[in-house]
Amino acid sequence: MFLLITNDSSHNKKIFQEHLVDKKFDFIVLLSIVQYFENLSALDCVIDTLHPLLKGTGQIIIADICDRHTSSVTDALSLFFHCIKNGKSISFFRFIFYLLFSDYRKLRKRASLLNISSAHMIEIAKRNSLYCKKIDGLTLHPSRTSYILTKRLHTEAPDM
Repeated sequence: MFLLITNDSSHNKKIFQEHLVDKKFDFIVLLSIVQYFENLSALDCVIDTLHPLLKGTGQIIIADICDRHTSSVTDALSLFFHCIKNGKSISFFRFIFYLLFSDYRKLRKRASLLNISSAHMIEIAKRNSLYCKKIDGLTLHPSRTSYILTKRLHTEAPDM
């Protein structure tokens, strides 16, 4: 099931309540979206709303998070080298051309991307009684981070 969520917490709650009543999931994936949230409270609200929807061993995977090391240049370079390595250089230049003339560029100029540190993720996980584990190499951007949040068990080790 795919649902379109936004950076509006009240809108997201409405979507979740309408579409996810009495459902439980093994995995919930937030892929490359949290950097568009207005602030950390918005992410906390989404996690608070989603974690009750997890099955006993379910996981929330939050991938491609921007942190203080992330920049447009490092993102572009990692994407460029990935495309060269896989014979997709023309696709890369098409994508860059599209970005330069798309609404995304206008949006990006109006708002900076939300940077989320490991400490922030651990705190959000703790507030929601979740265990937080940092995962490297999940996305092709080396300067971005990914995390897996799971329900806490009494025998689990401390965060990260």
